[in-house]
Amino acid sequence: RTIFIKNFTRDIFLFKEFVVLFELIAIYRKERPYVVHLNSSKAGGIGAVAARISGVPRIIFTVHGWAYNEPVSIVAKLFRWTASLATLLFTHEVIVVSNFDMIHSPLGLRTTTVHNGISEPEFLTREDARKKLYETYNIPKDVFLVGTIAELHPNKGLDTLIHAATLFTEGHIVIMGSDGGSKQRLETLIKKFNLADRVHLLGFVDGARKLLKAFDVYVLPSRKEGLPYTILEAGSAGLPVVATTIGGIPEIIEDGISGRLITTNDCKGLAETLQCLYKNPNTRARYAGELKRKVERYFNLRGMVKRTIEVYES
Repeated sequence: RTIFIKNFTRDIFLFKEFVVLFELIAIYRKERPYVVHLNSSKAGGIGAVAARISGVPRIIFTVHGWAYNEPVSIVAKLFRWTASLATLLFTHEVIVVSNFDMIHSPLGLRTTTVHNGISEPEFLTREDARKKLYETYNIPKDVFLVGTIAELHPNKGLDTLIHAATLFTEGHIVIMGSDGGSKQRLETLIKKFNLADRVHLLGFVDGARKLLKAFDVYVLPSRKEGLPYTILEAGSAGLPVVATTIGGIPEIIEDGISGRLITTNDCKGLAETLQCLYKNPNTRARYAGELKRKVERYFNLRGMVKRTIEVYES
């Protein structure tokens, strides 16, 4: 059963936040939950205050990457750090999805690491996935495909991938994801570099992860992450992954063993890595196999649920 809160939006609107606060208080008092589990910075802050006012016995907050680690101004970082600290003080337990976030919690306050986990998704076969991309988006079936699923937001570093496409000319780039404020800028870059025939900005694709096996390499050039589900899904699909050394990504990808890690904003390094993987199918297969085994063993849904319930009951 899902209860929708219509005034809850991603952006901050002061009046709406008070409306949401009182709406949550009313819901908590009616439902009388033993546990309230909050996700995302904004929901965490408002939801925790409402839960305290309502006398909820157990308030849990999961951090999917500390918001103050984003590449924003010092003033914005300070505000986000202060808000994160306040949220921690209002909750009974804080879950982080990576050891990186555990180490970097405000004032070093105690948190519990529960890595994200997945059950193996349903994938289309490589042939069927490529057929769908061809029929729906006119992407050639027989080319080397580098793909990503990411919100079109500056945090995801998709501009780095587009810049890398000017240097890595052997393949096509497929970007799937809803608009997070960067769509127009990315479209401008594609047009500026005359990449429209090789860089495909598909927008939101329903059931995007089912198409993962269409790709030869999965890329996530993010500037800020917690512990990304898309890398786990790509690993489960048997893809080699190239990603940045931020957040919890190095806890999934061990450079040169289960994938490749690059620094953020490194267009040249990304292009060179893609070129190397393009020329070495055996290396791609080795990375993919190691990552798939690691995801199945350490990042499965059963383990995540078990550890989360332990936090609820502790």
